[in-house]
Amino acid sequence: MARVLGAQDYRFVVTPHPISSATESQLAEHAHQAAQDAVGILLGV
Repeated sequence: MARVLGAQDYRFVVTPHPISSATESQLAEHAHQAAQDAVGILLGV
């Protein structure tokens, strides 16, 4: 989508799916990883 809109270098966080069948522990792990990825994007790392 970013490429189609002219922002091919736009970085975004991706989480594994499906989430509806994930356990609470798996969701917490995915959330932790997503937060780390978001911080990396915001800091430009």
